Amino acid sequence: MAAGAAWVLNLDADYELAAGPSYAPRAAVLAAMRPRAATLAEALLEPGDVVVDESTAPGAAAGRVGLAFCPTPRALALLRRAGAEPGPHPDFAVLRASASRALSARLGQTLPGARFLRSLDEVARAVAERPPVGEGWRLKRAFGMAGRDHRLVRAGAASPADLAFARAAIAEDGVQIEPNVAVLRELSLHGYVERGGEA
Repeated sequence: MAAGAAWVLNLDADYELAAGPSYAPRAAVLAAMRPRAATLAEALLEPGDVVVDESTAPGAAAGRVGLAFCPTPRALALLRRAGAEPGPHPDFAVLRASASRALSARLGQTLPGARFLRSLDEVARAVAERPPVGEGWRLKRAFGMAGRDHRLVRAGAASPADLAFARAAIAEDGVQIEPNVAVLRELSLHGYVERGGEA
């Protein structure tokens, strides 16, 4: 019987996508992700699969196919260090482009007045407008998860702190601006897409 897969459950992948290949997680980030990764492991891993992380001994996953929550350079390096052979995955530029909020914005905004911007002047003009729904605006970096890397902004003149947030977001890829509305529920669906496009 073939060995199960080796998994890297890198739920901090959005930080790496934003920072690029030089990303190294802080101890606090790894500690915060540990309980969430354990929950994901219960739902995602098959019997016989193993989890690979920084504490995995070199070669401990030899002979296994390597999979990752998100196949970032760091995740692939962890798999290879553990002896697993990473399964098919896109290169970093494709991964980054497909995970950016810019892609979902191009596919169609879901809130009235929402847009993805790449210039500070555009952000300042957008924030000055009154949102068509909700109270004020929510600025989001191109990469983020679980409500992190958002900034709530009142309609009107953007403050220096608002513009500093937008400037940092633009340096990464851009900023999503949308009306600040109440979130009732957030849902996600995870799965595999094979090389041929089968889900």
